[in-house]
Amino acid sequence: ICGESVRKYGGLSKSIEKVLNYKLKSSMVDIICLQDSNISFEEYDVFLHKIYDANSYQRHVKRNAWYAKGTGYRVYLALLDGKIVGQTCNYRADAIIHGKKQEWWWSVDTYVLPEARGYGIGKLLQKNNEKTK
Repeated sequence: ICGESVRKYGGLSKSIEKVLNYKLKSSMVDIICLQDSNISFEEYDVFLHKIYDANSYQRHVKRNAWYAKGTGYRVYLALLDGKIVGQTCNYRADAIIHGKKQEWWWSVDTYVLPEARGYGIGKLLQKNNEKTK
């Protein structure tokens, strides 16, 4: 579904790599595709409950179901030492631009847990979105 399901970001720009190595003590951040992973729904659900209150959680679940009806919906997770610390989602859409149908990817629901912020993980997730095709 997601193509290359695991991307290790060890070859980052020197400044980001230096910050991650310093602040995260050389831990590796993995960006994985949820649909291609061994992450259980229960484990992902625990993460979702950390980022959404009860009302927002229900809206997120409904929105994800709507996204999944389209083509190419993907959820990417940032893992730090095997724990989910962030996510981004994207889905394929078609648009008519200058009379031509063109494919594009829409990024939604990017989130990094507060305790993992400031280390460039959100940027890694967005970079991953840029590679999606």
